Amino acid sequence: MSLTRAMASLLRETAAKLPSDSVTDTSLIEKFVTSALLARQFSEEVCLEVLALAEKSLGTSAFRPGPLERIRRDLSLYVRQAVPDEKLERAGRVLAKMEGAPSW
Repeated sequence: MSLTRAMASLLRETAAKLPSDSVTDTSLIEKFVTSALLARQFSEEVCLEVLALAEKSLGTSAFRPGPLERIRRDLSLYVRQAVPDEKLERAGRVLAKMEGAPSW
């Protein structure tokens, strides 16, 4: 429950920062895109953790052929569709350009 609430909170916070159509400042747009990418990454991690908890709770029935197994398999594939290395690389490049960004 806490993971899904944290994810929902982060998604609301990120959506609230969405620049209007009239914003032309590319650095502001890049910051938002980075925030959105990081929120997407966190959402994926939360979904996979919840999925793992559900599998653990269901035991082997989660893997037996049938509607439950199909839903579990489809969800697992769906949340992994984005290319994680590209997302995180882009976010890292933007964060590195930001003033006051940590120098890892």
